[in-house]
Amino acid sequence: MTPDEAAGTAVVTGASSGIGAEYAERPARRGRDLVLVARRAERIEALADRLRAQTGVAVEPMVAPSVRGRHPYRARPASTTRAGCPSVTWSRPRSPHWTPGKWCRERSRNRSAPLTPVRTVDADADADADADAKHPYGLPGAHVPRASRTLVARRGRGAAPVRGQGGPGMARYAGHGLPDGPYGSGARGGARAACREGAPVRSAYARTRARRGTWRHALAAWLCLCSLALLTGACTGASAETDPGRIDPRIQKIMDKPVYRHGQFGLLVVDPVSGRTITSLNPERLFVPGSTTKLFTVSTAWDVFGGDHRITTPVYAQGQVHGDTLDGSLVLVGSGDLTMGGRTRPDGTLDYRPVDHTYADAVPGHATLTPENPLAGLDSLAAQVRARGIRHVTGDVSVDDRLFAPDPDLTTNPTPIIINDNLIDILSTPTKPGRTASFTWRPRTARNSVSYHVMTVPAGKPTAVTATMGADGVVKVTGTLAADAPPWLVTAPITAPAPFARTAFVEALERAGVTVDAPATGPAPAPPARTPTGDPVAKLVSAPFSQEATLILKVSHNLGADLQVCMLAVRRGSRNCEDGFAAIKAFDTKAGVDPAQASQADGEGGVPGDAFTPRAYVPLLKYWTTTPQAARFREALPVLGTSGDLALFGTDSPAKGKVFAKTGTRAVGNSLTGQALVNSRAMAGYLDVGDGRYQLFAVVFNDAMAASADAILSIAADIAQISALLQQDGARGASPSSS
Repeated sequence: MTPDEAAGTAVVTGASSGIGAEYAERPARRGRDLVLVARRAERIEALADRLRAQTGVAVEPMVAPSVRGRHPYRARPASTTRAGCPSVTWSRPRSPHWTPGKWCRERSRNRSAPLTPVRTVDADADADADADAKHPYGLPGAHVPRASRTLVARRGRGAAPVRGQGGPGMARYAGHGLPDGPYGSGARGGARAACREGAPVRSAYARTRARRGTWRHALAAWLCLCSLALLTGACTGASAETDPGRIDPRIQKIMDKPVYRHGQFGLLVVDPVSGRTITSLNPERLFVPGSTTKLFTVSTAWDVFGGDHRITTPVYAQGQVHGDTLDGSLVLVGSGDLTMGGRTRPDGTLDYRPVDHTYADAVPGHATLTPENPLAGLDSLAAQVRARGIRHVTGDVSVDDRLFAPDPDLTTNPTPIIINDNLIDILSTPTKPGRTASFTWRPRTARNSVSYHVMTVPAGKPTAVTATMGADGVVKVTGTLAADAPPWLVTAPITAPAPFARTAFVEALERAGVTVDAPATGPAPAPPARTPTGDPVAKLVSAPFSQEATLILKVSHNLGADLQVCMLAVRRGSRNCEDGFAAIKAFDTKAGVDPAQASQADGEGGVPGDAFTPRAYVPLLKYWTTTPQAARFREALPVLGTSGDLALFGTDSPAKGKVFAKTGTRAVGNSLTGQALVNSRAMAGYLDVGDGRYQLFAVVFNDAMAASADAILSIAADIAQISALLQQDGARGASPSSS
């Protein structure tokens, strides 16, 4: 099958087993809807169910019951079409009222009608035992091959019989026997002629082969060309596969903007119930996905762990407790809790903002902080230690961070213990021009300090603030802040998360009334030889995983997504984060993602090894619609004009609140021009089209230049607008074409 045949509907006969079943997978993987014809009901239903689940296409099984005896219709040998096309031929009834061309035109007028069998005949009737018998179709001396059968199909007002041939040799005769003409040469041109003119299709080559007694190799796959094309409108001259003009013109106008002229768009909208492709553009081209990669990572973790899964971070006492004194040490065991209580609202849910503080440097001036205390989890653990009657620790406090090993291939470098996303936040507020801006910072510990040199400049002047972490733990903040600028957030990385957590926990113990003899900023002691077990003196229980997944998806939390790769490895009994990809592969297989259309090399979508086709998202999105978690998963995604980073777009759109999608952006610096190359802006998720119905969609654009962060946001706004228009089209029942 060639790339331009990626859309439409394929009719495959003999599909219950053997070459027919194998062939059915090829067009399904390429997005074609299927009509499967076979005698064995249980096999064809099983194949249909599997292909629907794996590919998301619509599959209509048709059972052809067997009868013995002479077929009531006369066979018409016809030319084959192209190599690899399933062997299909017309069998015209004795009545002169139906020809291939008439059926073709009738089919083009009634494409939406269901295909239902009205009569089927099997021609296997012991042909090997009676090779010299007159052929039941009126072809003397011809051997009836195994798995040959005739199907009489009805569509709309009339009926035309269709026959499938299981012989593998048909492809050898593709293109033979038809002269050049106004519809082209070879079999394809002849089939076009039949479709346009209603003429019977029968090639000289086919007649020759039939006369030689090998008619089965000359039977044409005329239906493969005309019927399959008709199901997409091709036989009426309106090719849905190659007519980009039928895409919603409002969407086309966006894609035609000069900024996108050197890039590439991909679009796909699918009805998950019928499997029908509603809109498509480059659906099987690999694109840089950006953070839509997180859909695959988070889906795997959600499926493996469960939405109600919680992580427990324990604190163990090593030594003897005498009175209120622990003669020994405390051990805080890092367990992979992403937030450690630092975002937990009073109702137990996790807080977030449209532009998370983790994006403060990537999108300057737009990130904001949540109000929760990033040290709240450590404060809770310290209070529990105090509640156990311990007021004095004669030894030390250590952090056991051996749950999994560091992985340099994961750019965010996830760690088993994470405080405030391993970041120091510095928030600057302008004062009067010529004066130093004011600032606050968090989380405060004795391990760090801030050297602040940001000047307020007149309104309208450029704002540029940077923060760097020194080897001595001093965060150096420099730059200028315009007098009319909003509060400006920058961050600096916590380069040693375990020692930082130790200092923060020692200070939390002191705030709770527990003194520790070891200094808070002293060298971090090694954890015990073995991770402690037994009854902890304190434990912090995380929010449910569904909340953590919501945070990752809503704000596109890179560290959280990479962390899930490592946690999946741990679940498989490994400390090597790379082993987490085996779990992702297993989930992709379970959901039916075609491995030829998906490549993943991290959890978040920030490395060159990440690439997906628009079609790769469909089985994943459809998978969740079949689970009890469907609504929770959908609502965990950003919502246009409402939540997550999509809260920035579509606030006045009719589609507000009706587009649920993971977004993704990837941009790199262009040293030649000082601009940014936007490798990707993408969205994938669900369109609420009303009455409880949702369509699956993916929109992705690759490669445009952007001169500023605002220009990158403008590209994001365009992609969001495309999603809004797709939702409106779906709600109106519009069906833009495939391209």
